[in-house]
Amino acid sequence: MKLVAQMLVKAGLTHLITVDLHQKEIQGFFDIPVDNLRASSFLLDYIQQQVKMRFKKNISKHKNFFLDS
Repeated sequence: MKLVAQMLVKAGLTHLITVDLHQKEIQGFFDIPVDNLRASSFLLDYIQQQVKMRFKKNISKHKNFFLDS
């Protein structure tokens, strides 16, 4: 995991937002700010809605967007 963290930072990641990180120790692998949010149905519905609205048609314009589930 440390190698992946270093690669993401080297690629230009400046802030990481996670949802329901299973092991909080993973935050220590990053030399950048890491925010771990707790998932709720409201938050998940909001994220799905935003992704559909903003990225569905113009995904190629958003090269710096990364979504992992």
